[in-house]
Amino acid sequence: MILEAISALNDKNGCNKSAISKYTETKYGNLLPSHWSLLTAHLAGMKDSGSLLFIKNNYFKPGSDAPRKPKLLPRGTILPPPRPRGRPPKPKDPLAAAVAKFAAGFSRPHLGARPRPLIPLILLLLVVGLGLSRRSLSW
Repeated sequence: MILEAISALNDKNGCNKSAISKYTETKYGNLLPSHWSLLTAHLAGMKDSGSLLFIKNNYFKPGSDAPRKPKLLPRGTILPPPRPRGRPPKPKDPLAAAVAKFAAGFSRPHLGARPRPLIPLILLLLVVGLGLSRRSLSW
């Protein structure tokens, strides 16, 4: 039935599964409810056995008018690695790396830190300078 449908449809681009199913339904009338799954299984079996070619979601009868399968590469052929995803990294500048390493040796003042309040510092100097203890400074 499948080979008959492909021959009857005679499309140069091949026949997909739904076209084969529609043809068999119109020719044979009522089919089993499991027709779609049976068709899928039979198409897969025929494809594996070589009685059908499957190219770009279309089925072809093997012959001179069907497109050929892609050629297999000979043994020992090394394929280039696939292209990586995303943008390639920028080339590293050796001069910029040397400048960054040199500049890392110098310390800079931290600009984001808050300055310490002067009042506790002044009180500490008074306590130490006068020789008073913290207990004697009760407010």
